[in-house]
Amino acid sequence: MWKLNRIFCLCLLLAACHSGKTVIEGNLKDANVGRVYLCEVLSEYYGNLKPIDSVVVVDAKFRMVFDNLNPQLYYLKVGDKAGGLFVEPGKMQVVQGESINDKIDWKVRGSASDALYRKYLKEENVATYKKICDSLDQLFYTARAADNREEMARIKAESIPYYEKGEQNKQKLAQKWADTHKNSLFGIYVYYTRIFNRSSFPTLEKVEQERQYISTFAPEVQNCVYANKIKQKLNDYAGCAIGTIAPEIQGLDTLDQPLKLSDLRGQYVILDFWNSYCHWCREETPWLKTAVEHFGKEKLTVLGISSDRFKKNWIDAIHEDQSYWYHLMLQKGDDVMDRYCIKGIPHTVLVDPDGKILAKDFRQKEVIPELEKWIR
Repeated sequence: MWKLNRIFCLCLLLAACHSGKTVIEGNLKDANVGRVYLCEVLSEYYGNLKPIDSVVVVDAKFRMVFDNLNPQLYYLKVGDKAGGLFVEPGKMQVVQGESINDKIDWKVRGSASDALYRKYLKEENVATYKKICDSLDQLFYTARAADNREEMARIKAESIPYYEKGEQNKQKLAQKWADTHKNSLFGIYVYYTRIFNRSSFPTLEKVEQERQYISTFAPEVQNCVYANKIKQKLNDYAGCAIGTIAPEIQGLDTLDQPLKLSDLRGQYVILDFWNSYCHWCREETPWLKTAVEHFGKEKLTVLGISSDRFKKNWIDAIHEDQSYWYHLMLQKGDDVMDRYCIKGIPHTVLVDPDGKILAKDFRQKEVIPELEKWIR
């Protein structure tokens, strides 16, 4: 019996990570819905969705058939509402459950990974104090609508401990699930979405440590979509790690002339990733100005790298802040943020006169002490 169970589990594991025919049969609440859409998650970090297929709904029922659909988390979208479900090869049955705001709770049969997903979400909601936080959020929105700033401040102060402790609990829960489900698609999914995407690997040593950890997942999940995303991103981290040559950056300066990072060889360069509408980015400017004055323009300069799309806003911000150093605007579609593994701005990188990365993500009071480690 033990051998039969082991063989059965192995078959489930192989089915979860290899493509095959997938059939999704569904029942909706509303018979008047025209189409239902299956959406791929473009960004797990931001939750962006992209429809990849759709079918006509007949009498509140639909049927979708796919050959070689990658097993992973997708969203089924009905009207302006959508909800996640883990899709695996085989026949799946889904029933539209309750909707909270714009999210649908699908009832799913035929996916072992989805069963783990539902169980995990319940534990995560408890760990992150979701009910308490949702209630406090509603109170905050009510106070904001009434322009009651005193009440808003009070609710915010009350909320912060729940959110901070909840985030700690969330990380611990995700790590526990990842460590105990290394032979499943869901195990590497929860690690990728809850831990990896919120982590940074600034050195080659940390990249290698992460590669070693990923290798401890079962061989059968090593080629799943989430494992492949992790491996590709680790390659990106290795390409912009401290001690490596900074990836090239190029764009147009304020006079519409081409400008490249490599044009600035011979000086220490602070790469300042920012844009004009980022309040926190612009708060960094006085600290960068102080650093240039402290070390001298002959040794240190700044290259402002803007993701602005409107040149006037960009130029106006430079003049308002008097950030008179090198600036370039990235062209639409430039993947420099991905190549530098930047999750958010402001973000700073120190590059030496030979183009080597020395430090990353130093802010405000940290700027001069960090630079003093390198500039004499």
